[in-house]
Formats: sequence, C-alpha cells, structure tokens
Amino acid sequence: MSYERKLMVVTDLDDHPQLMTYVEQWIGDGVDYVAFVGRHSYALHDRFLDACVLLALRDGCEGSYSILASWHPQDGNEEALSLMSRLRPVSSAPMCLLHF
Repeated sequence: MSYERKLMVVTDLDDHPQLMTYVEQWIGDGVDYVAFVGRHSYALHDRFLDACVLLALRDGCEGSYSILASWHPQDGNEEALSLMSRLRPVSSAPMCLLHF
C-alpha cells in the first residue's frame, strides 16, 4: 500500500464534537494515515476508531477503505513524523497538520 495522504492531528483534547464529521471527510478525501499527537492522543485515537466503525455500520460496510492510525505522547511529533516517513513515502505527497 502506498500512503499518499497523511494527516497529523496535534491536540490535548480527548474528544472533539466534530470528530465524526472530520473522519467522514478524511475518508472521502482518501486520507490513508492519521497520527494523533498530544496529552490525550490515545483517547482521541480510540474515538477515531469508534467513528470509523460507526460510519462503516451506517453505510452498510459497502465502500471498503483502509486508514492506518497511531497515537503518540505530547512530545511525540518527531516520532510521528519518523513513522510517516517510513510508510512507503511518495515524494510529492503532502502531509497535513491539523491542530484543535
């Protein structure tokens, strides 16, 4: 698999009221890797997985998709970037940073 659309979410939140909407948009945009970085990134990562499952159930599991996700501690930016760079990088593929 070629990871072409990578996203890093930097936040200290453990949940976000618009996460389901964001996840649906990320799936629609073809995002294939999301790294959560921050104090409660493990919890937001879990909410992300829940959102993926709920969206798949809502849609009847018809449109298959694959998103790799990871979580990193508050100072884990370098760790997340390192992992991103090892995921079959595509030189022209941008990495998006989202902070909320």
